[in-house]
Amino acid sequence: MSATPQLRIRRQTSLGRKLTYVLLIIAAFLAVAPFVYMLMASLKTYGSVIANNLWPWPPFGSEGLQFGNYPQAIETIGRDRQWKPGSSSATWQTA
Repeated sequence: MSATPQLRIRRQTSLGRKLTYVLLIIAAFLAVAPFVYMLMASLKTYGSVIANNLWPWPPFGSEGLQFGNYPQAIETIGRDRQWKPGSSSATWQTA
């Protein structure tokens, strides 16, 4: 008993299918872009955000990444306040 080779039939991709993939890729980019921008803005200085400097880091700029923005934001908002029962924001209460 010998195995007979099976022929693969290669179907050509239709223009509609290609257009669908292109539109899905564009839609995925548009859905992710605001989150990428938000993450990038969180690592900028206040002046770079106000000046709308898109890429202030090397090689196009001279600023460093501002990881200190996160502790400063937590301190400004008050990390403990949002988890305590009876706080001003009822949606953040855990009890």
